[in-house]
Amino acid sequence: MTGFSVRHGSVCDREHCTTGYSVRHGSVYDRVQCTTGFTERQGSVCDKVHCTTEISVRRLFSVRQGTLYDRVQCTTGFNVRQGSMYDMVQCTTGFSVRQVSLCESVQCTTGFSVQQGSVCDRVQCTTGFSVRQGSMYDRVQCTTGFSVRQGSVCDKVQCTTGFSVRQGSVCDRAQCATGFSIRQGSMYDRVQCVKAFSVRQGSVYDRVQYTTGYIVRHGSMYDRVQCTTGLSVRPGSVCDRVQCRTGFSIRQGPLCDRVQCTTGFIVRQGSVCESVQCTTRFSVPQGSLCDRVQCTTRFSVRKRSVYNRVQCKKGFIVRQGSMYARVQCGTMFIVRQGSMYDRVHCATGFIVRQGSMYDRGLCGTGFIVQQVQCITGFSVRKLSLYESVQCTTEFSV
Repeated sequence: MTGFSVRHGSVCDREHCTTGYSVRHGSVYDRVQCTTGFTERQGSVCDKVHCTTEISVRRLFSVRQGTLYDRVQCTTGFNVRQGSMYDMVQCTTGFSVRQVSLCESVQCTTGFSVQQGSVCDRVQCTTGFSVRQGSMYDRVQCTTGFSVRQGSVCDKVQCTTGFSVRQGSVCDRAQCATGFSIRQGSMYDRVQCVKAFSVRQGSVYDRVQYTTGYIVRHGSMYDRVQCTTGLSVRPGSVCDRVQCRTGFSIRQGPLCDRVQCTTGFIVRQGSVCESVQCTTRFSVPQGSLCDRVQCTTRFSVRKRSVYNRVQCKKGFIVRQGSMYARVQCGTMFIVRQGSMYDRVHCATGFIVRQGSMYDRGLCGTGFIVQQVQCITGFSVRKLSLYESVQCTTEFSV
C-alpha cells in the first residue's frame, strides 16, 4: 500500500522509489526493511539472496544513518564488488552472496596474498614453498644441487663433507668411485694416498698389502722390489735376509737356487755347506747323501769317508771291508802277523796240536814222527800217523 515499505516482498505502489527505499507517505520514502535472506532488487521488492558454496561476506552493512555508511567487512581474500548501501546479509554457513551484496575475491599479484580485507601483503611462504597465484603457494621445485632458503628462493646446497646432493634439498652420503675422495659438498677429487696406502672405497684408504716381491712406489702403485743379493722382500716394502730352505742358496734378489756342494759336504742352512757327518761304515758318494763304505779287502773304515788298512790282531784275518774273522790256518801252519801265516816248524819230538799250538810227540819205542795230520778244530793229543823207525843195519831202536 502507498506509504508503506516492503516487508514481505510487496510491489511498490504509485511511486518508483530508488533501490532500497519505498513510499512512506506522499513523496517521503522509508528505507526498505527486507527480512533476513532478502535484498533489494528494484523499487521496494526484495528478492531471495542466492548464495554460492563459499563464504565471502564476514560483515556487510548499508546506510547507517543519513548519508553515512559503514564499511563492508568481507572475509580475508575478498573485496566489496559494488555499493555499500546494504544491510547485513546473513548467509548460512558454507554460503556467500552471489549478487548485489557479493564480495569479490581480491586479485593480488604473484608474490602477494590477502592479509586483511582488500589489502595485499607479500606472501610469507614457509621454507620449501613459493607463490603460485594470489594467496596460493606451491612447493618449490629446486634443481638438483639447490635447496630452498626462504620463500621462493633457492640456494646452492651446502652439504657437509662426505655427502652429495641426491635431489632437491636432500643430501646423501657421497658414493665416490674407487680412487676418488670427497673435496667439498658434492665434489670429489682423486685420492692422493700416502706411501704404502691404497684406495679401498670413496675417501677411505687402507695400508697396502702387497704380495712378496713388490714395494710401494707411490699411492696405490707398486713396483717389484729390487733387493740386493742375499736379501728378499718380507712384506710390503721391506727387504729381509733371504731365508732359503735347507739345500738352497740365494741366486739373485728374493730367488733361491739349490745348493751344489762338493762331494763330502752337505747343506747346513741357507747357502752354507758343511762337511758331511756320516757314521762309521758310511762315506759320502755325492752331495749330501751317505752310502755304506765299500772298502776293499784288508781295509776298514776309520771315520766317515776315510778308510785304513785293517790291522788285525794275531790269529785273525780280514774277511770283507772292516770285518775280520779268526784265521783258519791249515794244519802245520801258524799265524805270523795279521792275515799272514807260516808253516809250523816244530822242534823234534813235537807235533801240531791246533793252529799255532803244538804238543810234544809221544811216540812208542821204535817209532818216529813222520807227519802230523790234525783234524780241523781239534788238538792233537794222539798221533794219527806213526812210522816204524827204519834203522840201518847195525842200528836198532
